[in-house]
Amino acid sequence: MNVHLMFREREFVPERYPPVHARTVVRDLELRPVLEIMANGDENLYRVAEQVLPVGLEGVDEIRYRQRVLEDCVANPDIVRELYSVAMEATSFWRGRTAPHSDGLAGTVRRSVEELAVFSTLLKRLRTLACERKTVFVSEGFCELFGMFRTLLDDELFAAIDGHLRQLARENSFHFSVGLGPGNRGVDYALQPPPRRSGWNVALGRLAGRGLAFELDPMNERARQELIELQDRGLAHVARALDGAGKTIAGLFRHLATETGFYLACLNLHDRLLEIGAPICWPDVASGDGPMLTYRGLYDVSLVIRSQQRAIGNAATAHGKTLVMITGANSGGKSTLLRALGSAHVMMQSGMFVCAESFRASTVRGIFTHFIREEDATMTSGKLDEELARMSALAEQLTPRCLVLFNESFAATNEAEGSEIAHEIVAALLENGVRVFFVTHQFVLAELLQKEQGRSALFLRAERDASGHPTFRFFEGEPLPTSFGTEVYRRLGGW
Repeated sequence: MNVHLMFREREFVPERYPPVHARTVVRDLELRPVLEIMANGDENLYRVAEQVLPVGLEGVDEIRYRQRVLEDCVANPDIVRELYSVAMEATSFWRGRTAPHSDGLAGTVRRSVEELAVFSTLLKRLRTLACERKTVFVSEGFCELFGMFRTLLDDELFAAIDGHLRQLARENSFHFSVGLGPGNRGVDYALQPPPRRSGWNVALGRLAGRGLAFELDPMNERARQELIELQDRGLAHVARALDGAGKTIAGLFRHLATETGFYLACLNLHDRLLEIGAPICWPDVASGDGPMLTYRGLYDVSLVIRSQQRAIGNAATAHGKTLVMITGANSGGKSTLLRALGSAHVMMQSGMFVCAESFRASTVRGIFTHFIREEDATMTSGKLDEELARMSALAEQLTPRCLVLFNESFAATNEAEGSEIAHEIVAALLENGVRVFFVTHQFVLAELLQKEQGRSALFLRAERDASGHPTFRFFEGEPLPTSFGTEVYRRLGGW
């Protein structure tokens, strides 16, 4: 039985550690507060969200498949929480198994019987959910999953399971058939049902059993171990079968906990954003290889989570644009807009909703970030050296149709040198089919790229009101040769 809520044709197998670039994306886009809201105190939910969110999907069909499943979850949150609860109950139970018994495979068999009895009860809960709620889910993922529960977990299966478990559980001894092999060694051990003891069978059994029973000396440990070894030969295949069944069922519950866990984490974020009153939408995933981007009411999810209030939204259209340059006043929201764009792409390609009133974009092969770092006293080289070293490592991972977000990169030297370095890097990336979003206050760089890229680039500039204060909105406009530093200085109490 396969879950297939994350992918149509395969189960989701999380990596033990997210890729390095994924962890960098989480840090640069400030997604830690978002992951904490998604987890809601559940370590498993945090781990799953951290593994899924920054990695994302590339295929349009895969993203839409996951979107439909999440839409079902939003419409039926209580059922999703129940599925997750059942799966986690089974997973926690399996992790808490005890060590092998000292009385050999007999103890192992009895423990496996107890485990399978618990699993049987939990499987029945899954089947009940599937039968009671079969008409409320419309996504392919849930329809297939619930259909499997209804078909495979039928009354006949549970009757057989419960019958075998009852028989194994109530027996204080085990009955075997065994043949004689070369040297009168036992061969072909097989567990047998206990003999029926009623009427003449009881009387005959008593007569036949006289003189054939024996007792062990309690002090004879060697004889006891030999008897356990003899019993284990007959129980070996039974123990293997029971253990295999337990592992298979535990695997089902483990996958169910992981995959429903991602959607439950999404529900937690969804509910918190609704509480704040922040708009969310289902993104329109554009097909085709050409760059496509249009949004309205876009905001930075991490900012909203931290402030617990709605943020100012932005709108733009960048169809056919491989470069988006964001320029304008200091403290005007450039980095916030960049994080909003990056988070929206990350969330869309994870199959999630997006933090905007509307959002349409084409997919990218991978999302990467190169943000300015705070000064680090432990660095053995200069800040520019550190930025270039990170860029070199990043370049080795990039392929056509990847997206790189730069935030004030290569500004650790003077403007002329920094602009030249950034220009050569951006030009090389664009030439090799990599898409770029770049925040900068360097007018020389922005002017160079504007003249060179022309219609393939979108230039956004931070808006200022009549009094010179930033509105935190952006409009399409040419870069200006100032970042309005003196106005910021005056507003903060200087001059």
